[in-house]
Amino acid sequence: MTIKNVTIVGAGFVGSQIAMDTAAAGYQVTLVDRDQQILNNTQKRIQDVAVQFYLDFIANHQDGENPNSPALNNLKEAERKHNGFSELLKNLHYSPSLSEGVSKADLVIEAVYERLELKQNIFEQIENAAPRSAILATNSSSLKLSDVGKMIKHKDRFGGLHFFNPLERKRLLE
Repeated sequence: MTIKNVTIVGAGFVGSQIAMDTAAAGYQVTLVDRDQQILNNTQKRIQDVAVQFYLDFIANHQDGENPNSPALNNLKEAERKHNGFSELLKNLHYSPSLSEGVSKADLVIEAVYERLELKQNIFEQIENAAPRSAILATNSSSLKLSDVGKMIKHKDRFGGLHFFNPLERKRLLE
């Protein structure tokens, strides 16, 4: 399976960082939050901090553990090609509708508050709206995956992808 479209559910601080990093890697990203004002604020914050986010990412990783990572190479190429990162921002889309936001996703990453019932409810909705082939993942750091995915019918498509914060300085994923 080739992943092209990634949906991040939860447009808070961590969700927006995951979205920026994923867009930088060349994926089409849809950031979903039920609150349109949060989406508007997040879009403005991403536009305001994107350049510094990417410059920090490059500075922290070009001489680090993985100097030839695809994400780093994509960032350097985008900076050369487009004289900055405005083109990468075009990979980011925003939606207040969970069902619309996940409808074309190959990968859905949930990044909402660490409340079990909220996450279970969201995954139930995601599973009903996302393509059957989509991979569903939680960014949870404190809840058991088996508890978060309890309501999911097709457990074979569920897992955890925990991004360490802040993403631009810590290139860690578990």
